[in-house]
Amino acid sequence: MLLKNTTASSIAVVPRFIPLGGLAAKPFVSSQVVLAPNEAREVDLAPLLRAAKKKADLDLVSVEVMNPAQAGSIIGAIYSTNSETGVNYDVPLRDSGPVRTMTGSYPWKVADDFTTVVYITNISDQKAEFLGEINYHGGRILVDPRSLQPGETAVFDMEKIRAEQIPDKAGRAVPREVSQGQFKWSVRGVTNGKLLLIGRAEMVSKSQNISTSYSCNDPCPPFIQGSLDPFLPPIIVLSQTGGSSAWASAYYGNGYVSGPYTTSAEWIPDAAMVSMDPSTAHTTSATGQSTGGVCVFADMGREESYGWDGLNCYDNNNQYVVGDNTCTQVLDVHIKMGSENITDATKTVIVGQQIALSVEVVGTQDTASNIQWSVPGTRVGGYTANGSSGTVDSSPNMQSNPLTVYWVDAGDNREVTLGCRIGTTQFNKHATFNVKRPTASITTTTGSVSLDSNFNVFGLHFGSPTGTPGISFSRSITMPSGFTGGDTQWVQLIDSITRTFTPNAGSIKTLSGSGVLDTTYPYATGASTDDSPGQGVDSCNHSAVSANDSFSMWLMFKPSGTGSIFVPLRKVSWSWSGSGTRTGTCSWTLSTSNHSTNPTDADSTDFPTWSSNVTSLTFH
Repeated sequence: MLLKNTTASSIAVVPRFIPLGGLAAKPFVSSQVVLAPNEAREVDLAPLLRAAKKKADLDLVSVEVMNPAQAGSIIGAIYSTNSETGVNYDVPLRDSGPVRTMTGSYPWKVADDFTTVVYITNISDQKAEFLGEINYHGGRILVDPRSLQPGETAVFDMEKIRAEQIPDKAGRAVPREVSQGQFKWSVRGVTNGKLLLIGRAEMVSKSQNISTSYSCNDPCPPFIQGSLDPFLPPIIVLSQTGGSSAWASAYYGNGYVSGPYTTSAEWIPDAAMVSMDPSTAHTTSATGQSTGGVCVFADMGREESYGWDGLNCYDNNNQYVVGDNTCTQVLDVHIKMGSENITDATKTVIVGQQIALSVEVVGTQDTASNIQWSVPGTRVGGYTANGSSGTVDSSPNMQSNPLTVYWVDAGDNREVTLGCRIGTTQFNKHATFNVKRPTASITTTTGSVSLDSNFNVFGLHFGSPTGTPGISFSRSITMPSGFTGGDTQWVQLIDSITRTFTPNAGSIKTLSGSGVLDTTYPYATGASTDDSPGQGVDSCNHSAVSANDSFSMWLMFKPSGTGSIFVPLRKVSWSWSGSGTRTGTCSWTLSTSNHSTNPTDADSTDFPTWSSNVTSLTFH
């Protein structure tokens, strides 16, 4: 190593040799060298060589000559010779120089036996950061931001990078067939007005005895701009997460853009709607904590501001914030029953109770779309009955909002599910229902078929309206635990009816029909009821009469509460038939008779429905 004093005064300097690990790795400090005015002297490196034999990290060092005098007062260079190949290495010593020395654009070559090694050194007393890229024809790989401690050196062996296919964060590597390109780097972060970094590329060919050194600079460090990719999704479901990642790009004064580089950010929400985990990282997840809109700023740090006067780059001695912003809405969807939010809750209800469900969107004015309900069990959308018709909505619209249903059968742990979308985000919610039903039974007692005047008029009849009925019904009902009140009613349909009579003169007259209401709706409302059907006949002017009828009697129940409907509990199916002929002028004989005998009831979830009344039937 040669040093020269360029001034007219003596200067004392101290050479220091710093391992790649920086000042923390304990540099080797040479003895002070005193240079007389204009003196040039070779510095004895024998002590360094002896120390390197004991301390392996001194094999490769950066050299720092501490000069207390003004810039340019000491110049120097380092020469070395490979004793095996005879290749000479010449590295000039220089001052840290202007701002642009914190950048580099070096050629590299890895062909035949050419190798290139790039060194970037932190020459300051504070941590420094840089970013870069390795360019080649047709592509590039990125060198993500890296920090160097004071005195630390980063080494990039281009032959090793290509041979081992060392990838960048995007998985890109220098293709094996590529042999040359450019290594580009720049300081990043706050310098506090200091010169922090210098760099150099060494290109060597042993076979051609070539050793070259490059320290080409860009005019000025680039402007660093932050970005997010991806942004947080426009919608985050409450208690669920959405992710975002921070990136930085370097914009040079000539229009060249390098990046984007992975970078760390402090993720700062402007409201408590989300929590960020981790709160400082390249990639984070936002978890919805409460509903509403929220924006998150990704603070990627501060950058030194530089200017260019057309000739030189200078430090503006101020900093700017690097970051980007992303906004989202934390939304939730509720299943509501009336005004109550029953999402994830369990409700106990009773058959016939109005279950008025609706979709509530929380956190936005947007409405739900693609609504799909699933309601298990036997349920209907409603039941409407009067003396003319009885209809049931057996297939309620499961895409409607609101949705009203009524359960007919009992069952616990019935999970009602709701699927819907807000924008493109799918929501799936559920509520659980325990559906209760009264325990009921119907007891019947039957009479007999007769042909006489005990029907208020002479006729063929089953039982007597003024005596023993043809069939009597009485009910027993027990309410499920937790429920009281409610109403019952009886509804009777004539499943089929065929009546005939034969006049003395003329043809047989017939009345027939099926699935009609038996006269009134409801048939009765008390705890018991009865029926004594029959067919009157003119005992002197008719010669024959017959009847063949079948019926279904329902016990219906309606719970107390607004909007409830009657639903079926039990049903009794029964029938009667008979025929008679006139045997004298006005006397008759019962020819045949048959009837159900004390028929038993059965559970029923089928509603009685009809479109006409028996009173509309006539003889033809």
